[in-house]
Amino acid sequence: MARGRFDLYMLFFEKALSLLRPGGRLVFITPEKYLYVQSAEALRRLLAGYAVEELEFVDERAFGDVLAYPLITVVRKAPPSGPTSVALRDGRKVEVQLPRDGAPWLPAILAGEAPRVGGCVKLGLLAERVSAGVATGRDEVFVVPREAVPQELRAFAYPTVSGRGLSLFTPGSELDYVKLRHVMLVPYGRDGRLLDEGRAGPLLAYLSRFRQALEERYVVQREGKPWYAFHEDPPMPQLLKPKILWPDVAKTPTFYVDAVGLVVPRHSVYYLVPRCRRLLRPLAEFLNSEAARKWIASHAQRAASGYLRLQSHVIKELCVPRDILKVADAAPWT
Repeated sequence: MARGRFDLYMLFFEKALSLLRPGGRLVFITPEKYLYVQSAEALRRLLAGYAVEELEFVDERAFGDVLAYPLITVVRKAPPSGPTSVALRDGRKVEVQLPRDGAPWLPAILAGEAPRVGGCVKLGLLAERVSAGVATGRDEVFVVPREAVPQELRAFAYPTVSGRGLSLFTPGSELDYVKLRHVMLVPYGRDGRLLDEGRAGPLLAYLSRFRQALEERYVVQREGKPWYAFHEDPPMPQLLKPKILWPDVAKTPTFYVDAVGLVVPRHSVYYLVPRCRRLLRPLAEFLNSEAARKWIASHAQRAASGYLRLQSHVIKELCVPRDILKVADAAPWT
């Protein structure tokens, strides 16, 4: 059952079910993640072949100082029959028919599917790129206050924003570059290629003050990257286009617009570059809608203290109503 990266408790489900006698019951308390993460698709398909009788969401503080999102699962070794009884953390109880094809169970439990009036298209199909922001490997070196940048380094400086920095703006609004107090010094050309020492001369003179720290990075020591390269090579041709930004972790999903395409987001920010520029604002408006937020909340992985991880693989699956594409006059998708 297990493939690729997975949590060890998934193996215990598989082994315990194989040891049960017909009609026997399995009661496990585990993290709730298996309800929705991709790595648990095979486990959900396995469990759906049995009678999943109960799911109980346990208080997140059940283990004292260890913050968790526990779930009690009761499975009877018998063919599936009837709905599953679910006890939610807010005290509500519901009866749910769980998907049997390995699809996430949480949407069915929370009834959080986006509306499908008039059909829809997955957001990932409308995007040129959906990705996390730039990982420099040493933000304390490459990210500096805008006012501190000398004239000779301005050609390498791009406005940048962190997930926390996005909170300065109203959801759905355009980023005001004046309010962005930091810039990222980028040793790459607009084509995404690392600049040679001749073209990057002034920047390398500055970075040489921190050369020892930069050379200690894994990508330099083990992967042989040049000492002034980023941890990951940034896709500058896509980064420097109009895009939608959002924090990687948030209590409420919120999305923002980089209308010109000047911002190089940090790794705590995700971004989406639409295939059609006319989709930029309609998509941002839809992403900030109650329907989209409800869908994302039902599909996203939980983090501590009620926060959500707004990962790109989840956002790509969001279903965008075709009416939005018609408003944007995006002919390829109508």
